[in-house]
Amino acid sequence: MAAVTRIAWTDDGPRIVDVIEGGHWPDRARESYLAYLAEPAASDPFLDRFLAEALQRGGALVVRRRRELIGDADWYGSDHYRRFRGKVGFDDCVYAAMADEVAGPRRLVGVGLHRLSEKPGFDVATAASVGTFVRMMTPLLEPPSPTTAAITLSKLTSRQRDVVLGLLEGRSAKELAHTLGLRVATVHSYLKLIYKKLGVGSRGELAAMCNAQGWNVRRADPAKPGG
Repeated sequence: MAAVTRIAWTDDGPRIVDVIEGGHWPDRARESYLAYLAEPAASDPFLDRFLAEALQRGGALVVRRRRELIGDADWYGSDHYRRFRGKVGFDDCVYAAMADEVAGPRRLVGVGLHRLSEKPGFDVATAASVGTFVRMMTPLLEPPSPTTAAITLSKLTSRQRDVVLGLLEGRSAKELAHTLGLRVATVHSYLKLIYKKLGVGSRGELAAMCNAQGWNVRRADPAKPGG
């Protein structure tokens, strides 16, 4: 499982502003990852330390395996692992990042590899390969467009994201209201806000945007009317 990310520094610190998923992401692992991105206040103890080091290095290539920055006791005992990783069997990681001159100053582009709990940890050779990949691809990437940045969920609340995921699964507004414990009118209000935030005008446009950016969930049933 892999994710290519762009990271920008804001007044509140480093924030992920663009994500391109790749590789095999089991549905629950993807859901856990997106839930983490949707919470601006959520903290990943490994990623926090990695970004702090990358900032200190002035944009030079930085490659780190999780165990190089945070030990097993702190990792498995963290709120991040308990809330977002452990319950879906989504475990270890390695990150590599360097300055993204195309996107502008104080920007990083990086790659994170993630593994399932039953798989072996990442070795030094794998980490080195990730670093080589980042060094080669960084100059080739175009800066993220406003639409791309928006679909990383940074503009949506956790509840709004739940509504979008339900839409992508083909659920109607009535079904979403029942699942989320909301009134149908409240779901429609959320939809208006979501459309406005992401610059779309319909469920079809929203689905097309999500699919184009790799943010999708597997449909259990065909889309149903009534949303």
